[in-house]
Amino acid sequence: MENHYSNIEQVAEHYQVSISTVRSWIRGGTIPFIRVGGMYRFRMSEVDAAFVASTRGTPPVVSAVPVVPVPVLPAVPVVEQAAVVVPVTATVAAVTLLAALNLDQDA
Repeated sequence: MENHYSNIEQVAEHYQVSISTVRSWIRGGTIPFIRVGGMYRFRMSEVDAAFVASTRGTPPVVSAVPVVPVPVLPAVPVVEQAAVVVPVTATVAAVTLLAALNLDQDA
């Protein structure tokens, strides 16, 4: 087994991806690594083996936006309503409100 360790930049160059993609593989547990003095180190043979085992030899596609399933909501019946006219001025609004209150009291 090879004893050479690669850094994150070398892994990104090897797979022709960005460093942020390699970091997301690290966070997701997709590739094996060790930390030496706070730096990530990789055995390329182990990284290659992880891809072969999980994706049949192709690096995983990392989405920038997480995919979240959206629940299917039941259909809501459409209820037709009478048209509502929005008053243009405060005076018209006050008269409309007073008229509506008086109509409610008469009923």
